[in-house]
Amino acid sequence: MADSYDEEPISDATKIEMAADFLKFAPPGEFNEVYNDVATILHNENQMKEACRIAVPQWNVEQFLPVDLGNGDSCLLTPAAALPDGRYYDPKSKQSFDYHHMQRAASDIQPSPVDEKSEALRSEVEAAVEAYVNAHYPNGSTSVYGQSEGSKVTIIICIEDHEFQSRNHWGGRWRSCWTIEVNDGQATVSGLLRIQVHYYENGNVQLLCKKEYEHEMSYDKNKFVPDLLKFIKTSEGDYQSAISDNYVKMSDTTFKALRRQLPMTKTKIDWHKLLGYRIGKEATQAANH
Repeated sequence: MADSYDEEPISDATKIEMAADFLKFAPPGEFNEVYNDVATILHNENQMKEACRIAVPQWNVEQFLPVDLGNGDSCLLTPAAALPDGRYYDPKSKQSFDYHHMQRAASDIQPSPVDEKSEALRSEVEAAVEAYVNAHYPNGSTSVYGQSEGSKVTIIICIEDHEFQSRNHWGGRWRSCWTIEVNDGQATVSGLLRIQVHYYENGNVQLLCKKEYEHEMSYDKNKFVPDLLKFIKTSEGDYQSAISDNYVKMSDTTFKALRRQLPMTKTKIDWHKLLGYRIGKEATQAANH
C-alpha cells in the first residue's frame, strides 16, 4: 500500500505553468540566466518551448524592452505599441513590425497609418519628452503614442531606463507610463511609475515598488506641453527622492532590529548613490579599503 504522504506526480500542464511563472518574474537584465536555470530544472524541450510561448512576450512587453529597428530608428515594446494583428507600432518612425520575442529582433518593418487628429499634439509631446529623458535618464528610451476617438485625443508616454551591472551583482529598471486624455479644453493625466532592482551578491534582494498619479489640467494649446512636462518631471523626481529618503529611514530604524545598523566599514549606505547606479562600484571600493 502506498504511503499516504507520497506526493502526487506533477502534471505536464502544471510544470509548464510553473516554468512560465518563473520566467515572467525574471529580474531586469537577467532573463537569459533565469531561462537557463528553468530549462535545466524542467529538462524537457517541448515543455520549455510552451512555457516560453506563454511568458516571453508578456515579459518583453511589461519590461518596456527597447527595440532596434535599424537605420537609426528605435522604440519601446509596450502594451500601447501592440496592434490587433499581433504586430507592433513605432509612433516616431511611423512603422509597424513583427517581433521575434525569443530572438529579440524586429522584422518585416513597414510604413503604418497615422492617427492624423492626434499627431500634432503627439509629436510636440514626443519632442519635449525626448529632451527630458536625454537630460535625466542615462540609458533612457521613450515612445509617445497618439490616438483619437470623437473629440477626445489620447497621448500615451512610455519611458524606460535601465542599468545592468552583472559583474557587480545588481541590475535595475525604471518604467513610467503617462496617459493624457484631452477633451473639451480639459486634460486628465494618469501615471504609473515602477522601479525594479535586484541585488544578488552574497544574498538575493529585490526592490519592487510603484506609484500611481491622477491630475487634472486645463488645455491651453500655447502652454499645455511645457506644463505637462513640468508635472511629469516633478512627479518622477519627487518619487525617486521619496524612495531614497525612505531607505535612509529604514536603515536607521527598521533594519536595526534585524542586524547591526552600520556595515563593517562603519559607514552608512548612501541610498542616493544606489539609485544613481553606483552601488556596485561603491560596494567594491568599500570592500577593498
